[in-house]
Amino acid sequence: MNRQEITALIIKNLYEIVPELEGRELRPEDRLSDLGLNSIDRADLISMVMEDLSLLQNQRSQFIGLSSIGELADGFLGKL
Repeated sequence: MNRQEITALIIKNLYEIVPELEGRELRPEDRLSDLGLNSIDRADLISMVMEDLSLLQNQRSQFIGLSSIGELADGFLGKL
């Protein structure tokens, strides 16, 4: 899986967590806080993507501090 595919997976899950984003074009540079995600939403997003990528053996805390879609995609890519 490459960065673009992981980014698409993150965006798919973002639409599920924040339905108001549906139809809005999201880009890797978009910051999660600017999209309205709070800490609980971020934890849910990370858990959902970890499950989709079968990375359940990793700790969510490894992704703390990653603030944009692209940074998060890079973090997941580094774990694959």
